[in-house]
Amino acid sequence: MYELIQAGKRTFYMEGYARAGIYVFGKDSACAIDSGADEHAGLALLKHLKSMNLRLELIINTHSHADHTGGNALLKKETGCAVYAPGAEHAFISEQIISPAFMYGGNPMPELWPGFVSESCKAERLSDAVLPEGLTVVSLDGHSFSHVGITTSDNVCFIGDALTAAAVIKKGNLPTLYDVGRTLESFDTLDSMKGVKLIPAHEPMPDDFAETIALNRQKTLDMIDLVRDICSTPVSFETLTRTVLDRTNQNANMVIYMLTQNTLKGYLTYLHGRNELEYFFENNTVMWRVKK
Repeated sequence: MYELIQAGKRTFYMEGYARAGIYVFGKDSACAIDSGADEHAGLALLKHLKSMNLRLELIINTHSHADHTGGNALLKKETGCAVYAPGAEHAFISEQIISPAFMYGGNPMPELWPGFVSESCKAERLSDAVLPEGLTVVSLDGHSFSHVGITTSDNVCFIGDALTAAAVIKKGNLPTLYDVGRTLESFDTLDSMKGVKLIPAHEPMPDDFAETIALNRQKTLDMIDLVRDICSTPVSFETLTRTVLDRTNQNANMVIYMLTQNTLKGYLTYLHGRNELEYFFENNTVMWRVKK
């Protein structure tokens, strides 16, 4: 746990529930790429930095989800480092209430907080101007609002949650996403990154990611077909959610239920945008059906 592995001359990553990266620049400066799932990961990352005599100058988060930002607040407090995240993600990190409120669609119940919240930590919007020399941003949108990958001068790319682990997909679970179209585009981007060493947050790292990318793409396409099939007969959103949970063999709790609903809204938006689904009201209930 929290073992530090060298992936290139200036590039390292720390194992954990969600991998965190370290990129060395200048004489003794470091940039963290994500910060781990919690304060324990943050402490472990700080320990590695101290052992390497490195000063943490900044954290770049690939996106705002709590398992990637859990060490932010501790590291910022201990080192004074800046924290950056792409697009709207920086707002989610800065105010912890936004993530569970977004997931719930209103004032979030306490059961949702542990699954979606890390300690609030003031973050700024990521721009090219703040990137240390040797780092570049790759758009890997879809999983969240403005998800990115970070590529280092060692031809190593930290891809966050742009891919779901092959083992998870093979179990039939529904990968969490925000935007279906941009998710499919990100798979194409990853496919094009030949010769780049990919570092996912959770996925075991095979020598060749082609199978994992293909599994992710096919799962997304299969889910498009599944939602379309369920909506061949008019259904309410609650019925759609229950049917998907049943067909993907998931036992719902409040976190799983909200993640599933949030993801399914992405599929409905995608199919509605392609003019394949439509909604209508029946007895004050929103119903979805394949467009005739």
